[in-house]
Amino acid sequence: MPAIAPYESKPGIKSAERVLRVFELFHERKCPLRVTEIARELDMPQSSTSFLLRSMADQGYLIYQSETRKYFPSLRLPMISEWIQYTRLPETGLEHVMSELAERFHHTVCLAVRKDLYYETIAVIPARSDLRYVMKPRELRPLTRTTIGHLLLSAHDDAYVGRLLRRTNSLETDPQKHVTVDTELRAIRQLRVSGFAHTESHAVAGVGVMAVLIRQPRIEENLVLGLVAPIEAMRPTAEEAVAALLSARERLRPVSLDAAS
Repeated sequence: MPAIAPYESKPGIKSAERVLRVFELFHERKCPLRVTEIARELDMPQSSTSFLLRSMADQGYLIYQSETRKYFPSLRLPMISEWIQYTRLPETGLEHVMSELAERFHHTVCLAVRKDLYYETIAVIPARSDLRYVMKPRELRPLTRTTIGHLLLSAHDDAYVGRLLRRTNSLETDPQKHVTVDTELRAIRQLRVSGFAHTESHAVAGVGVMAVLIRQPRIEENLVLGLVAPIEAMRPTAEEAVAALLSARERLRPVSLDAAS
């Protein structure tokens, strides 16, 4: 299913959003970048980008390489934020697990979290093969009619999911896009016990999705880790990929917040 554009910036938070987008771009590219590259990728005026990057460097979050005129993140951000992951997950980090899956299967690897009536891809490792399905960080897709969305909803009971489905229909102006509540509930019930899904051409024709639900201490923080690829690329190693995702789910079993306090 085609992605929905990320939410528009609200007045008063544009500067904060731009800072976060800069860090997300570095996470995606994993290399030093010039002001012109960052401005182009984030669709920002070059003068504003230059001012923002200088400010971030002054605060110690970026390093400016005068010889190449490029910026790169310092160690300050990971040092002040690394504790967050370890209050929720074991020492085997998410990024390490995602990288292992990408290296092993060459499919797109994604990590998603719920955002109201949608799910948001918060991290993506693109497939290396020519035969691939493209996803990007910060894209939004509906919880309904999607494999990843159904997995996130499977953590809730039927009454809650039914209310959400009816709310989704009430906000959809095109009756052709309304979901059938009973049909959606049946699909979600099948995932509730296993916490695992493997579908083909469910939301997008010709695309396969394998995914696992990674439960968190708070239900609103649940994650879905998935492999996404054209069906013909996914089928040859499907059984192996299923086993790898289930193993990853066990390795990422969350640490209790109480234990970390």
